This record gives sequence, structure tokens and C-alpha cells, in this order.
Amino acid sequence: MIFVMCENVLVTSWNWVYLADFASFKPTYIPDDDPSDFSFFFDTGGRRLCYLALERFYEHGDDMPVAPDAPLKPSMDIFAVGCVIAELFLEGHPLFELSQLLAYRRGQYDPSQHLEKIPDLGVRKMILHMIQQATEQQL
Repeated sequence: MIFVMCENVLVTSWNWVYLADFASFKPTYIPDDDPSDFSFFFDTGGRRLCYLALERFYEHGDDMPVAPDAPLKPSMDIFAVGCVIAELFLEGHPLFELSQLLAYRRGQYDPSQHLEKIPDLGVRKMILHMIQQATEQQL
């Protein structure tokens, strides 16, 4: 039995995945240079694991294209589910810690090295597609 600590992911007996978060006060966007917002809103367990989409982080001083409390986009949820699927296939090992995710956002980290441990090529490709950085067209 594999035990994965993905608090807001629900799977039905039909293998449908639901993302559930009842905390309506969480910000959509958080600064990438101040981990206090991440810790307060998204890391209550203190494990530093991160399932947030890359586009949810912004650099201080950047002009935000949308309001900080703008609604989530489908691409953000797809990224999170991709991280969860990867963790399931990696036998409970998370794909990203916060520092790795921020490095991935800057192009300084490649998660595919961990995904090589997944024997199914189709699953690896699906996860890589789900966790790709959103383009301007997707936003």
C-alpha cells in the first residue's frame, strides 16, 4: 500500500480525481522570494512539499497581470494533479519541494530525472505534459 500525503486530492472508485480545498481565503498568487506566504497558506504540515503551479508565483516588483485574488485557472489544477500522480508512481516520493519548484520555474531544475524511475513511458510523458510551464496562450 502506498500512502501519499496529498491533502486536497480526492479519488473516487471510478478513478475520477477531484481537487478540494475548502479554504477560500488562500491567495491565488504568492511572491517567490518570501516563503512566509507559502508556509502560512500551503505548508501547514511543515514538509516544504509544493504542488502549486509555476504561474502562481511572482517576483516582487513585477507588475501583476491580474489581481492577487484572481480565480484559479484549469492549468493550475492540472499542474497540481500532475504532481500528485507523479508522487503516486514514485511510491510516495514528492516531485517538488518548494526550492526545487522555484528552481524549475527559473529553468534551473529538471524533474524528469526523478520521473525516469517510473517504468511506464506513457505515464512519464503525461506527467511531464501536466507539469509543463504554462505559456501565455494557456494563461
